[in-house]
Amino acid sequence: MNVLIVDDEAIVREILATILSDNGFEVRTAESGQEGLRMLAEVPADFLITDLLMPHMSGTELLEKARQVHPDTKVILMSGHVDLDGTMAESASDAYAILNKPFDFRQLVELLSNAPSA
Repeated sequence: MNVLIVDDEAIVREILATILSDNGFEVRTAESGQEGLRMLAEVPADFLITDLLMPHMSGTELLEKARQVHPDTKVILMSGHVDLDGTMAESASDAYAILNKPFDFRQLVELLSNAPSA
């Protein structure tokens, strides 16, 4: 299974990439929504894992644009902010899953491993 991680924080990308690679996933990373969209257009991903709050393009904006580029990609939003409201909550509801930071990495690996195939 192939995973694209989009987060503006390098340490988050590195930790997630290491954990997922060690668990048998093929992983690519991007530091911005724009870079993530470009990568998704070049090579589709089974999963897109992205931070909800990033500069220039939020995770919900990325989710919407990713759906246009590759509708079968399952999007997982990560958030340190539990209280979503208004448009953000509505857009986030289209995500495959929302993980509240900090989360147990085993939970993420299990979520990816047990996902139904597209």
